Amino acid sequence: MVGQSWDFPEDWMQTNVASLMKVIRILQRMKFIEKYMHFSTPEVYGDTGNTWVKENRNFHPTTPYALSRSSGDQIVNMWQQNFNLPAVTTRSANVYGPGQQLYRIIPKAIFSILTGKKIPLHGGGLSVRSFVHYADIASAVDLILKYGKIGDCYHISPKESISIIDLILLISEEMGVDFEEVVTKSPDRRGKDKYYLLNSEKICQLGWSSKKQ
Repeated sequence: MVGQSWDFPEDWMQTNVASLMKVIRILQRMKFIEKYMHFSTPEVYGDTGNTWVKENRNFHPTTPYALSRSSGDQIVNMWQQNFNLPAVTTRSANVYGPGQQLYRIIPKAIFSILTGKKIPLHGGGLSVRSFVHYADIASAVDLILKYGKIGDCYHISPKESISIIDLILLISEEMGVDFEEVVTKSPDRRGKDKYYLLNSEKICQLGWSSKKQ
């Protein structure tokens, strides 16, 4: 909910920074925990440009949401380094699959076409994203829990990417509708990053590959 984070940024700081800090301090005292997986987001990097970035990419958040998440990541890293919190971090491409919330772009496009509503193309739909299926996320999580190194971060992403406008065009063709009839262009959202491209070589070394497309 990136756009909404501009309306009440302090709420996002409360959830992703202050509340996370409380959770991490509790986990620190639970010595039976063998591994804690922290799910982050590529938005902490800001716009990656047309480059597949690795896990050591510097943070450059461009929205209150991304700022809160990058702050949370720093908390996890700090507690891992100073208190040996057995944490490992993941950042994944855009997830899709059955049962996904309807505000996500793929189900939103399909549902809009089925109900005769227009699909808004923010900024003309020029943003470029990669998409990873739930099943591939599940297999990645399994590998990281088994073999991931404490203190490391792992990207979960296929090697392919697509612009949002081309994605909507593909969905339109699959559903047999005229692309021009189902979309409407709208201004880009504040702080919107054009590219999130994640290099996933590290997790591939654990035996992972993207099987669902």
